[in-house]
Amino acid sequence: MACSINHYPHGPVKPEDGVCQIALGLGATVVSGAGGLRFCPKHPRHLPQFSLVDDILKNAQRDFYALKHDCKCDICVPEVCMQPTRFPIQLADQDGVLAKVGSVFSPENGSIYDGVSRPGVRLVSFASILKHGVFPLPELIDEVLQAGAWGMGTAVEIEFAADLDGPRDEPRELALLQMRPMVVSQEQVSVDLTEFDGDQSVVTSLRALGNGRTTGIHDVLFVDPEIFERSDSRKTAASVGEFNATLRAKGHPYLLIGPGRWGSSDSWLGIPVEWGQIAGAKTVIECGFEDFKVEPSEGSHFFHNMTSFGVGYMTVNPEHDDGSLDLKWLRQQEVVREGANGLKWLRLAQPLSILIDGRTSHGVVVKG
Repeated sequence: MACSINHYPHGPVKPEDGVCQIALGLGATVVSGAGGLRFCPKHPRHLPQFSLVDDILKNAQRDFYALKHDCKCDICVPEVCMQPTRFPIQLADQDGVLAKVGSVFSPENGSIYDGVSRPGVRLVSFASILKHGVFPLPELIDEVLQAGAWGMGTAVEIEFAADLDGPRDEPRELALLQMRPMVVSQEQVSVDLTEFDGDQSVVTSLRALGNGRTTGIHDVLFVDPEIFERSDSRKTAASVGEFNATLRAKGHPYLLIGPGRWGSSDSWLGIPVEWGQIAGAKTVIECGFEDFKVEPSEGSHFFHNMTSFGVGYMTVNPEHDDGSLDLKWLRQQEVVREGANGLKWLRLAQPLSILIDGRTSHGVVVKG
């Protein structure tokens, strides 16, 4: 499927460039949120979730949905079961299908090679399409999205299927299954940051990912940058995981604020949490150090999980006139518990509201 607006742009990608998600096999992989490869039709080779070899191994599709032939269940039509079934990627390799969209990881040298002619671990990478242009899927999807948005007068989303099999002398096929006005999980909001100056906002950001309005946030996990020591960042990550588990058990979504990059593999650049340690956060905020301007963490599992679960994400660097963060106000709030290395669990008497404008990438956290 593809959408003409991308609420999680990254690198050279702009919101209006759109976004596409593809998978090998039936569309259940994408529709169910179980996986697939996300890319921008205008920048198909810019893949945050495939930034490093470890990222590819973690995020690449390893199984697929298909219809099971000769099934014996009671609800089948003769000879073909109409219930999608998940199969390991090895079956696609045996059938020759993987050769058109696959790559191979070689454990011997830790490298990934396009194509499946080498021995090694099979992966679905779509490198033949996104890197080598064997089938012009990005260009076709971009053209359809633009035409659809123009024709409907609004952002659109489409569902499609591509068939790369067939005789050598016949063109490959792209079939459009349906087009409709873009469905968003939350309302479209417009954020003019000049309206939130002064005491009204806790956070303002010029680089926010996501879209919509979240209200009723009473809990904040806040790592105070004045107390935080980079050398002890792993202790902070462990405490965040403990507080996250408690808040999730209570059913309390929360706002997460901390210095440096969340989930950084370099513990000196931020707090090296795993995704499961912050999975209860509704919005994640990264703020720069006084001597270090933090750049958005657009790679690996963090970006993939934020897009999958619709988590808001903001970057601010107040020391560099890039957004704002009201540290004084945060330090005045009730502390439920203190964790390691500057972590505080705050409970607010008046709830916060989080607004993210997916078209301008502006975001704001507003006091009750």
